[in-house]
Amino acid sequence: MNIKQILGANAHWTVNKELASKIGLMPTLLLQHLIDLDQSFFEGKAGGFYQQQSRLLKDLPITLNHLRQSTKKLVELELLEAKRKGVPPKYFYIINYDNLCRLIGVTFKGADSKRLESEQERLRIKEEEETKNKDKTILDVPSQDDIKCKIDKFNDDIKGQIYFKIVDNYPANRIGNRQHGLKKFKTLSIDNAKLAVINLKRYLKLSEGFHKSLQNYITEECWSEPWLKAEETKNNKKDITNTKTFNATYDDLT
Repeated sequence: MNIKQILGANAHWTVNKELASKIGLMPTLLLQHLIDLDQSFFEGKAGGFYQQQSRLLKDLPITLNHLRQSTKKLVELELLEAKRKGVPPKYFYIINYDNLCRLIGVTFKGADSKRLESEQERLRIKEEEETKNKDKTILDVPSQDDIKCKIDKFNDDIKGQIYFKIVDNYPANRIGNRQHGLKKFKTLSIDNAKLAVINLKRYLKLSEGFHKSLQNYITEECWSEPWLKAEETKNNKKDITNTKTFNATYDDLT
């Protein structure tokens, strides 16, 4: 037995006494007519149905004022949703069968079974879609290996840019095989790669007259502070020795 049968919808205009005593005669008449439309023509599909007010006025023994007042009361009682849509304008109605059953204190198998089954199916489909989307989101989360791979690729791209900047400023006759040099250069950390280009000018000045090959500049860490400081110390000693030699020669001349 469904809600339509409980309210006795087979008559021309049927009014449930208990419902009428609680919400009034006109609202009950309107609500039961809308239920009849919903169940008979729209098959209780979830989402509601359209109906023109002019059609309701033709089908029911009520005035436009009664129709508006009754609709307003049903909406306030949360037994009905009524929204005006479309051109020409029609009202879109959604009947709240759960609230109606609670109001009249009726419990029956599958209260408005068609509507409930349709709503349950909609909820089931929604839950399945949410589960799929959740699973997809989980699957889309990159693994630690994927993240590391992307970081390594990014770092390699940066190192490549730094390397070719060094190549552009290195003595052409000491560059050698660029690809071999790049392979060696990519073994450096990002910080050391940056240091290699920052200290290049300093190295070239210290090694003036004898520049190592580019690969050796990289592998022997000629860009590092320890190497550069050691070379600067050697050069300073050479300068001191050369100065003493010159002074001795100068004294002899005088």
